[in-house]
Amino acid sequence: MNITQDGKKIISVGFCPPQWQKKAEDFSKSFKAIKDFSYTWRRWKNWENGKFPVVISLGGDIVGLHAATFSERSGYVNSYYQAVHGDMQGKRMGGRMVNFILSVSSNMGLKRLKMKTPLGSAGHAFWRGFGLYPIGYKDEVLYWDVDINFVENIAGLIEFMKHRQLHSPPPEKELKSLLRRGIELLPEDKVIMYKNWDFSK
Repeated sequence: MNITQDGKKIISVGFCPPQWQKKAEDFSKSFKAIKDFSYTWRRWKNWENGKFPVVISLGGDIVGLHAATFSERSGYVNSYYQAVHGDMQGKRMGGRMVNFILSVSSNMGLKRLKMKTPLGSAGHAFWRGFGLYPIGYKDEVLYWDVDINFVENIAGLIEFMKHRQLHSPPPEKELKSLLRRGIELLPEDKVIMYKNWDFSK
């Protein structure tokens, strides 16, 4: 767990302690975008299996949550839910949680990051801000499958995203899975369009 000072309060980033499960679930219920977190994490038995979400806390209160799973078998980090308290938005809290996730994934030797976001959503803007780009699209939802091999932190992610020619493409079986579900694989021109979406309008 990473710990820093914010005035007199302690900011900590790490996996949610199991005794904070109710805290995390109550926090998620405050956000429409991640309202399904509590049900889904219980249904998948992630708490029982030690798959705890990443949280950022201030003085013992959860102010951010990023629910992701790490699979050594597939080599993927799967990002499912993330939110930051309104009072803490714009203070890089979301980035701190991603930084922690990248540190864990690097130590585990994981090579890819996967998620999906509604087109034009806060999540879309968040990942675009780090230079990431989607690979698929269907029903106003973007699908992302990003090479993070050798990426250890946010700074490394941003730099690596500048060198797309060095990226490994998604595994063939993942691309076939998208196609079977009717998801359109984005050609280069649409990738650039979604990557550079103007959220100021």
